[in-house]
Amino acid sequence: MREIGVECTYDICNCTVTSPIGTGEVFCGETCRDASESGIEADNCACGHPPCDEP
Repeated sequence: MREIGVECTYDICNCTVTSPIGTGEVFCGETCRDASESGIEADNCACGHPPCDEP
């Protein structure tokens, strides 16, 4: 199965995640998945680090 790099589906998190082609939502971790589902907003990624596109 081929994989592609896609951005984490959690809006605050700008991490790139490796995902099989054709799958649905992709998160860099379960914490981001849970935060996305619960609608929690924060300045940092739910996985504990700042968005990956910031220094």
